[in-house]
Amino acid sequence: MRKLFAFIIGTAALSAQAAEPENYYQSCEGKTGKELLQSLRSVVGPHRDVGYDGLWNVYKTSDVRADGTLWDIYSTKAWPSNFTKCGNYKKVGDCVNKEHSFPKSWFGGKVHPMFSDAYHLYPTDGKVNGQRSNLPYGECANGTSESPNGNVRALGKKGTSTFPGYSGTVFEPDNEYKGDLARTYFYMAAAYNDKIAGWSSNTPAKEMLAGNNYPAYKTWAVNLLLKWHRQDPVSKKEQDRNEAVSRHQNNRNPFIDHPELVEYIWGNKQGMAWYVGAGNEPQIISPADGSSIDLGLSSIGITRSRRITVKGADLKENVRVNVTGTGFTVTLSSLPLTTVCTAAGAEITVSYMSEAASSATGSLILRSGDVTTTVSLHCTAVDGLPAGPATDISDESFTARWSCIDDPASTYTLDVMRDGRSLPGYPTKVTAGDEHAAVNGLQPETAYTYTVASPTLTSQPVSVTTAAPIPSVEFLYDGHLEFVTTPGQPSEIAEILTVIENIPGDVTISVSSPFQVSTDKQSWGNTVTLSPGEERFYMRLFGQTEGSYSTSVVAMAEGYNNDDLDVDGTIGQPAPSFHEDFEPKGEGTYSKKTYLGSACKWETDAYFGTGADNYPHEGNQAARMNKSTPGYLTMLEAKPNGMGTLTLWAHLWKTDTKTVTLTASVSADQGSTWENVGKIVIEPNGNGGNNRYQEYTLPINRTGSLRLKLQQDIVSRTMIDDIRLTDCRSSGIEEANAAEYHTWDAYCRNGRLILESDGSDDNFATVYSVDGTERHAAILPPGETALDLPAGLYIVVVRDFSRRVLVK
Repeated sequence: MRKLFAFIIGTAALSAQAAEPENYYQSCEGKTGKELLQSLRSVVGPHRDVGYDGLWNVYKTSDVRADGTLWDIYSTKAWPSNFTKCGNYKKVGDCVNKEHSFPKSWFGGKVHPMFSDAYHLYPTDGKVNGQRSNLPYGECANGTSESPNGNVRALGKKGTSTFPGYSGTVFEPDNEYKGDLARTYFYMAAAYNDKIAGWSSNTPAKEMLAGNNYPAYKTWAVNLLLKWHRQDPVSKKEQDRNEAVSRHQNNRNPFIDHPELVEYIWGNKQGMAWYVGAGNEPQIISPADGSSIDLGLSSIGITRSRRITVKGADLKENVRVNVTGTGFTVTLSSLPLTTVCTAAGAEITVSYMSEAASSATGSLILRSGDVTTTVSLHCTAVDGLPAGPATDISDESFTARWSCIDDPASTYTLDVMRDGRSLPGYPTKVTAGDEHAAVNGLQPETAYTYTVASPTLTSQPVSVTTAAPIPSVEFLYDGHLEFVTTPGQPSEIAEILTVIENIPGDVTISVSSPFQVSTDKQSWGNTVTLSPGEERFYMRLFGQTEGSYSTSVVAMAEGYNNDDLDVDGTIGQPAPSFHEDFEPKGEGTYSKKTYLGSACKWETDAYFGTGADNYPHEGNQAARMNKSTPGYLTMLEAKPNGMGTLTLWAHLWKTDTKTVTLTASVSADQGSTWENVGKIVIEPNGNGGNNRYQEYTLPINRTGSLRLKLQQDIVSRTMIDDIRLTDCRSSGIEEANAAEYHTWDAYCRNGRLILESDGSDDNFATVYSVDGTERHAAILPPGETALDLPAGLYIVVVRDFSRRVLVK
C-alpha cells in the first residue's frame, strides 16, 4: 500500500507538468552529458517555423493571463488585447515588441528558424527591451532600471556583473522569470546544438557562449543558469506556454517537460544515464537546495517573519523542518507528505528576533528520508525603524523601502532630502504595510537620503545616488520600411530620423549588403557616423543579384548597442500576376457589353471575333476597339496587390493611318473616381497595313486593389491583346516620400549645406544658425542648391516643417 500511495503521489506530480506525446523522448534515454544533449537536438530541433510575423498569433495563447491580458516579463503592465506594437517608444508601457531573449545578433540576425522560434521570443515592453539590447543575462547588484511610467514599472536592470566569473555589463531579469529564461537558454543549446558552436564571434555572444556544442556556455554562464533553474522551478505559466507553443511549432522545450535533464547534462548528475522516469526520484523542489532567503530588516525587539512554501515530488516520508542560527525560529517541525507533494505545497513561517542590533545568518533544513535541502537565512536587526536600501534605481527615480513593525494599516512618514533639505512634497505620509514607495522626479547622478518614521521610531538615513541617464537611439521613419528594386537599380531612398539621448560622442550606423546608408545621398556604404547634433541618415537597397535580403540597422556607441530595427528588401524582376489574353468567346458587335475575359470581367464596346481580320497577337482572338466612337476597356473587378507595370500588344487597323493615344486610368473605389496614370501612343507601322503587333509598356506603380481603364482618344479599330499587369511591390517608402514633408530635404555634403527640392511653388526655405540668425531665405528651385556656410548646426524651415543639419 505504501508503494501504491507513492506511485499515486508521483503520478499526480507528473500530471501537473506538461504532457509530451508518448515516447517523445525515448531516443534520448540511456544517454549522458554531451550525448544526451545531442540526442535532444534530433527530437526538439526540427520544428515548424511560424515566421516572425506569425509570432503575434502564437502569443494569443502562449503568453496570456487568465484575464486575457498579455504577459510581459519586462514590465508590470498587463497589456490589453488591443496593445500597441512597437514602432517607436519613449517610456516604459508605450508598446510591445518581440524580444529575442537569446539575442538575434548572436546567431547572425534574421536567420531562420532561430529568428522566429517562439520558445526564445517573448512579448516584452519595448523600452526595457531596448535597454537590454543584446547584452548577456546576469546579476548586477547595483544595476539601473528604466524609469517608471505612472504605475507601470520596468522589470529588470542593467549594470556591471556581480556574479562570480564575469565582470562585464549584463541585464538582470526579474526573479520571477529567471528560471524561465535559464530553461530557454538550455533549450537553445539543445534545439540548435548543431549550430551553436559557430555563434560566438561577436562581442556580446562570446562573453557567454563557449564556442562549442558542449557545454555550449562558458563556466560562469552555466553556473548562473543552473542557479536560476534551481531557485525558480518550472511554473504553471511555463507549462502552459510550452503546450501552446508546441501546438504551433510541433516541438517542445524538454527542460520544461523534464527539468531534471538540466542536472544530467550540466549539473550534479553528469555521467549518469537519463531515463524518462528519472524525474520521479524523491526531491524537494522548493525552496531549492543551496538557495538563500533574506528576511530583510527588523527592529530591535521586533519579530520579522516570512512565509515560505515547501513543495516536493515523489517523496516517501513527511518533511522534517529545522532552523539553526541565534534568533531564528520556525512555526512547524514537520510537514505532511500529502500537502508537500501538491501543486500548492505546504507553508511554514520563518522568523527572526534580536534584542540587540545585529546581522544574523542561519539555516533552514528540510529532510525527507534521504533527501535533504539546506537554505541559507539572513536577517538584520537595527536600532530604530528599519529602512533601506533603495531599489529600482533609475536616473530620475528610486523605490524607498522599509519594514513594517506596526499595524500594516498605520501611517509612517517618508522624508526625502538632498543636501540636507527636504524635496518639494516631502515629508509625506505612507502606509506602513506597503513597505515601499516610489520617489520620482529626481536628477540623474545625484545623491539623496531618505528616512522613514513611525510615531515612536525613526530610521537611520538611507543614502542613494540616482543613476546616470540611460543611453538610447530611437529610429523614426515614415511608412513601412521595406525596399524593392531591380538588379543594378537603386531603390527608393528612405529618410530615417534618429532620436539620440545621453550619448555624448559619435554614433555609428551599420547595415549589411546590399543595403546601404548615407548622410548626403551621394556617398553610400555599409556604415555612416553621426556626430553629436546630427539626427538623420538615408537608406537604400542596391545590388546586382536577385533575391530576398534582410538586415538589422545597428546603432553603436561607446558602451551602447541597438539592433532592434530589422529591414527587408527584394531585388528582382516583377513577374506578371495578371494576364488578359481575350481568348474566351465574346460578342461580335461594337455595342456596350460585359465581357468575361480570362483574367477578369470587363465593360467595353470592343468587337470580339475570330478570323483573319482580327489579327490576334497570339491565339484566336483579340479586342478590336470601336469604329464609331472612341473605344474603351474598363475592368469591372479590382486586381489585388496593386499595379506595377502595364504591358500590352497593339496595332492599328490595316487601313487606319492616324496615331492613336490610349489613356490609362486606375480606380481604387470600384470605379467611382479615376486617376490618370499615363498614356500609350500607337503609331501606324506602314508597309501597306498595320497588322504587325508591337509591345507597349507603361509604369503605373500604384498599391491597393485597383481597376484599370483604357480609353482611346479618337475613333479607331485598334487591336489590343495580351494585357499584363505586375503587382506593385511597394514598400510604402514611395508613398511616404510623396508626403509634403518629403518635397524638400536638407543635408551636408562635402562641407556645404545642400537644399533639395522637387520644385513645389511653396518650398520657401529659411536657414537659421542656432543663435537664431537668418542665414538664407529663398524659394527653392528644382534640384539642389548648395550653400557655403561656416561649420556648425543649422535649422532649415520650410512651411511648418524643419530639419536640423550639422555642417562639418
